[in-house]
Amino acid sequence: NNKTTVPTNSSRLTQPFRLLMTPGKDLLIMDDCKTEYVLWRLPKATDIPPLPSLAVSRQAHSWTHIQNNTESNNSRLPHVLFHSPAMGGMAVDPFSFGQRILVTTKDPQTGAVMVVSLPVIDDQDDDDPDHENSRLILDYTQHATAPGAMEVDNHGTLYLAVDGGVLIAAPKTHSKTASSSSSTWQIMAKIVIQTNERIVDLTVGSDRFLYIAMERKLARVRVQGSPWTLDKQDRSRFLAL
Repeated sequence: NNKTTVPTNSSRLTQPFRLLMTPGKDLLIMDDCKTEYVLWRLPKATDIPPLPSLAVSRQAHSWTHIQNNTESNNSRLPHVLFHSPAMGGMAVDPFSFGQRILVTTKDPQTGAVMVVSLPVIDDQDDDDPDHENSRLILDYTQHATAPGAMEVDNHGTLYLAVDGGVLIAAPKTHSKTASSSSSTWQIMAKIVIQTNERIVDLTVGSDRFLYIAMERKLARVRVQGSPWTLDKQDRSRFLAL
C-alpha cells in the first residue's frame, strides 16, 4: 500500500491549486503538500452559511473556522479522499451519475502517469485513504513525465495536458448503471504546441474551442464533429496574455 504521512490534522491547506464542486455539493481541493499531493473533500460545502461580518470573515483564515449553527466544528473540516506522489487535474466522471471523479496522478510504485476514477463518497474508513478503490482509466506515461491539467466535455472526451501539447482520449467502452460505472478511454490524437511553457489549465467552451492556458500564453483549438476529431482547417491560435 501507499503508506505516507498525510497531514489530516492540519488546520489549513498547504498550497491548494485546483477546486472542483461535485453534483452532490462536495467541494474537492487538490493540495500540494510539498512531500506529496492530497485531495481533500469538504462535504456539502454549499450548506455552510456565510459569516456574519467582514471582520469575522477576516479572522476565518484557517479551516478550523468552518462551521455552522447546528454542527460541531470538526464535522465540517475537510478529510482526505486520496493522496499520491503527484496530481495534476480532476473532473467529474461523465459516466458515473456524479458518484466518481477522474484524477490525473502518478503511481507511487511504478511511476506511471495515469488517469484514475475515484468514488466521491468514501464508504470505507475515512482515516485510511490507501484502500484499493480506484480504477485505472488510462495510462499515458509515454506522453507525459508528470500528471497535468485535465478537461472532459459533454461527450466524455478527455483532454490531458502533456509534454509539448494536449492529448485527446475518447471513451472506448463504458457501462452505465445507477449502481456502478466502468469505463476505459483510448488516445485518439495529440495537439502539438510549439512552446516550452507549461500548460496550467484547460477548458472546452460552448463555442467548441478547447482553450489552453500556459504560463504566458493562451491557445485555442477548435474541436467539433465527433468529440475526438479536430478541424484540420483550424490551427492553434496564440494570444499574448
